[in-house]
Amino acid sequence: QLPVLIDFGGVKQVAATVASQYYQTGAIVPPANGTLLGKIGFAPPEQMQTGLVSTHSDLYALAVTMLVLLTGKQPQELIDTYNLSWEWRREISLSPALGKIIDKMLSPIASDRYQTVHQLLQALNPQSTSYQPTQPPTSATVTFSPPQTPAPPPVITPTPPPGIWTGTNIFIVTLAIVTSVGLLVWGFKQRGYDLNGINPITSSVNSTPAVNFSPEEKQRQQKLSDKREELNINYQFYVTLINQVFWEKYPYLKERILNDSPEDETWREQWDQIADQVLKKLSEMSSESRRQLGNYTSLTLATSIAEINKINVASRSLYDLTDVAFFREFPEQEGQKFIRKPIGQVWYGFANDQVKAILSEEASARIVFSEGTTGKTVSESLQPGKGKVFIVELTKEQNMEVKLEASPKVLLSIYSPSGKIAFLEDSQERTLSRILPETGFYEFVVVSKASEPLEYQFTIIAENPPEVEPIPTETPITPTEEPTPTETPTDEID
Repeated sequence: QLPVLIDFGGVKQVAATVASQYYQTGAIVPPANGTLLGKIGFAPPEQMQTGLVSTHSDLYALAVTMLVLLTGKQPQELIDTYNLSWEWRREISLSPALGKIIDKMLSPIASDRYQTVHQLLQALNPQSTSYQPTQPPTSATVTFSPPQTPAPPPVITPTPPPGIWTGTNIFIVTLAIVTSVGLLVWGFKQRGYDLNGINPITSSVNSTPAVNFSPEEKQRQQKLSDKREELNINYQFYVTLINQVFWEKYPYLKERILNDSPEDETWREQWDQIADQVLKKLSEMSSESRRQLGNYTSLTLATSIAEINKINVASRSLYDLTDVAFFREFPEQEGQKFIRKPIGQVWYGFANDQVKAILSEEASARIVFSEGTTGKTVSESLQPGKGKVFIVELTKEQNMEVKLEASPKVLLSIYSPSGKIAFLEDSQERTLSRILPETGFYEFVVVSKASEPLEYQFTIIAENPPEVEPIPTETPITPTEEPTPTETPTDEID
């Protein structure tokens, strides 16, 4: 029977659990059947952006796995969030040769990486690959020493085409598995973990907190685990997100991994409280958007924007609607550079919900003037953290007047069709009068930053400029000349 290539997800789960959980023992263990394949950090960039998997994708994941095991940190903690480059050398020192190999395995350009395991093996051990044994090794062969007597000429017999599971490939796969497990054990020992004290990953969804925790703490952890699973939030993303929020609140503890000692009990309680608060905020997001947390990319957003462009809604309106929803739940992020941090995935999730609301016309409406009229008034209400975009087709040189009757907590934005002009942006102004500079679909966005529902009335009037009557030009009157009488000659009579 042919051997079966195992999924490295099991190794990655163990490594990620040890590296990323906020304390070492009694961690809330993710389900064993939920591997991290295709998840943020372990999958190569092209896979996260396009979903396409190549034959060498696992080599990228293997390099990430090795770094997680060697450093005890999550992939997101080893990547520079601004230029998206790997900065693992800040955490560990390796030989220049091995470091060069890992860098090549982690190259952002797929063609620059090793394309096969054989290429990687050659790079790891170039000398052994240059030697060709005179006989193929058997299962009992443990050395590559040449035989003492010359080998007889090989007998060539017809054989079927070789499958993928050749002796070399089996050896390579075995080497990779043994290497991964060896690195796992070595990494645990280097980080000071007791291998006998690590909770094994089982098929049980609900893990049991450490026995040395108080009943209250065990119950608290179990409730968090149940809530996260109910919301269908990826475990690794969840831990990464809570760590970010926790460290931002307590910056002097940044990158410190809490343990199960009594000294860290207070900090574990604070971590759990933050986790509970964040889970409540994420419950405002749709289930579909929550499931994708950790997997959003700029390509995801670009695809969504292309969809709303079809109904004449541009990205600027989407951002207004997303910001008011996101900052209502996470006001501390306003004015911060957060999009490349774990919390940025939450912003993407709210954006995904707003796209659905725009397309379903829950958060969008087209205003069309009735025949014979030059304006329209809309009266509606806004829920906290919600908004709506109105699309109106107008013509250049029209006289536009806008009036909004609402609480100061309702903000107004007005954008031209080309996006070159923002007449108002998140403004509390209530009136605007302009001669329109462009022809096309104008966008009017109203959003509420209030904590309770608010009524508003939006009025728009657009009149064509009055037609200028031509000034009549006076035509000079030329008097008719009367003919001069001519004398008729007469014959003189003598």
